[in-house]
Amino acid sequence: KPTNPKQKILTPEEKEYVEGQYLLAKQYFNESKYSETIMELDKIFAITPDYKKARQIKALAKEGLDRIARLLEEERKEKERKEREAKVKALLTDAKDAVSKNQTGRAENLFKEILKLDPENFEVTQLKLQVDAYKKEQERIALEKAQKEAERKRQLQELSPGKTFYLSKEWYKAILKLQDFLRADGLDEDLIREASDMLDKSKENLNAVVNPLIGKARSLKEGQDLKGAYELYLE
Repeated sequence: KPTNPKQKILTPEEKEYVEGQYLLAKQYFNESKYSETIMELDKIFAITPDYKKARQIKALAKEGLDRIARLLEEERKEKERKEREAKVKALLTDAKDAVSKNQTGRAENLFKEILKLDPENFEVTQLKLQVDAYKKEQERIALEKAQKEAERKRQLQELSPGKTFYLSKEWYKAILKLQDFLRADGLDEDLIREASDMLDKSKENLNAVVNPLIGKARSLKEGQDLKGAYELYLE
């Protein structure tokens, strides 16, 4: 008779079948084949809801499956971790190469890839500091260059009137403008030389024109040709 009043009374054929499945399930359990264990026990439960220690064995088999699942999950995570570390290591090598060559765009793209895999990577933080320092230095150099170019342009503009008069052979006007230009501070050496050369030549050319007229005017004055002398002086 069944020990549980609600337990089904099995026919001899059913009892033989259930016992065979029970023994097979126990064998699978001892071999740690938990899925097979549960499958065989479920065949028993399809006939009778309770048989010997079938339910206890099924509970233990489920625990075994859960334990295996946890181990597999840990193995999967460990594998992913190692793959991730290997990828980060390779990307860091490329990033360091990019930083050493001042390839900032390439370096910053690599930083993004690394931080997706390892958001708190310390080496990326250090490399980013190097890149930021390089970019700031390049900005400083660019600003300095722009300032120098602007100052050069301003000096050329300041020199332009004197140079224009010089090329037009208006020596006196050239002298005045070139002298004004040379009074300024911080002029480029080559522009100082150019302006000084034009100033000297303007003075020479002016003297070459004026001095003969002065000499001739003096002669006329000494000869009492005051009108002729006056006209030359006006010239």
